[in-house]
Amino acid sequence: MAVLNQGKIEQQGTSFEIYNHPQTEFVATFLGAANVLIGSWRSGRVTLGTSEMKVPPHAPAFAEHQPVRIVFRPEDAVLNFQPQLLGTPYFLGRGIVEDIYYVGPIERLRIRLTLWRPPDISEQKKTLDLVDETYATGFPISVTRSKWKTSEMELSIGDPVVVGLKDYRLLPYYPIGV
Repeated sequence: MAVLNQGKIEQQGTSFEIYNHPQTEFVATFLGAANVLIGSWRSGRVTLGTSEMKVPPHAPAFAEHQPVRIVFRPEDAVLNFQPQLLGTPYFLGRGIVEDIYYVGPIERLRIRLTLWRPPDISEQKKTLDLVDETYATGFPISVTRSKWKTSEMELSIGDPVVVGLKDYRLLPYYPIGV
């Protein structure tokens, strides 16, 4: 299988390889839903807001503080109420359920990740200055669950959850000059 983008081959391989190991953001989003978040490489780990994740063994090394794209499929995300109950190798962060709908045998959820800790009352008030206020309340991600997972852990809009990942891909991110 080959994936073309504007007449150029983006990636070649089996359908399993291309779907599960996309080499570009285009390939990841072309073959179904994918979550793409921007983080940075710090001391061999990935930081995303105040969250820090260990790196998958298949990830390339990047330059210190280099922006990276964190790419994962909605079915690679796992939800629970407590981080220790996730059973996944990668803790993504905490979030709030914003939307729930059913598509045949699966449940689709939109979770808004809150990527910074709420201020501690004992600390002086600190403000979070963002250049772009679009994601001031956190980043939306899509999560899909089977009917079996849905029946094990029923969720409602507004419920707080923790999000873990079974796997994810790291891709370089080269922002256009600011």
